[in-house]
Amino acid sequence: MTNRYIFGPVPSRRLGRSLGVDVIPSKICSLDCVYCEVGKTTELSCAREKYFKTDDIIDEFAKEYAKVKGSLDVVTVTGSGEPTLNRDLAEIARRIKAISSHPLAILTNSTTITDPDVQAALMLFDIVVPSLDAATDRAFQAVNRPAAELDINEINSALADFTHRFGGVIFLEVLLVKGINDSKEEMAAIAEVIRKCRYDMVQVNTVFRPPAYSGTKGLSEQELIDAFLFFKAFGINVEPVGNFVKALAGGDDANLPEKITALLRMRPCTVKDICAVFGAEEASVVKIIENMLESEQIEEKIFENERFYFGKAL
Repeated sequence: MTNRYIFGPVPSRRLGRSLGVDVIPSKICSLDCVYCEVGKTTELSCAREKYFKTDDIIDEFAKEYAKVKGSLDVVTVTGSGEPTLNRDLAEIARRIKAISSHPLAILTNSTTITDPDVQAALMLFDIVVPSLDAATDRAFQAVNRPAAELDINEINSALADFTHRFGGVIFLEVLLVKGINDSKEEMAAIAEVIRKCRYDMVQVNTVFRPPAYSGTKGLSEQELIDAFLFFKAFGINVEPVGNFVKALAGGDDANLPEKITALLRMRPCTVKDICAVFGAEEASVVKIIENMLESEQIEEKIFENERFYFGKAL
């Protein structure tokens, strides 16, 4: 019999091996994001409803969890739409935690975080992964196509407040769409919101899979590197998503010097920056940098007590 609510385990770039719990019918959501891999929103709504019987969700979860718990890293509440629209979210979380010995995570688009009941439910989770795609109404409307009653300033303010009261792990996710929210002005506005938040990591993402709306394009590898370094310049603890690191780091390690050279021609980087972008060991990167300095392929400058390396133009 096909499961209705439980899926996986699936590999998650954020969380590891995850057993998913889907608590929203497809496709009910407060947003109609142009990039959504689930597809276009069929019911645009901010109303919190009792969509399924909680007993049915928990019964199915208990059976599937018993089968796979030995190979899991996390249990993740998600949805074919926005999971916080399920008004039984708090009960679902409590009952899952009574069964599971693994961390409980939730993926949310952040739009309902202005609701005190939603914030109370989120407090029951160990890991919260909120989206932060926009800090201006222009970008919000273009990227997220929200329900009419939503205000991005109110959402971001409530998100920042929540992060300082939440005691668990927070992974903020920023998804950049080419030509919409990837300008320096839009990213700077997002960065200012992030700086008001308490978080463990910011993950910069882009469109990797077929989007809901044709014509929606992701950033290239070089553009995503630029975005990664742009946020880092704001003092933000940021990492590129796993898809990106895998694409850059794959292949023969003998190509790493060429990859580093290409990166340093675009932006000055520290050794730690390079390691993060390419998923490389620090010792390997240090050796390559030393060889490049000796052959005068790159230059070194110290800025605010950090060593930055600059590539020479061709």
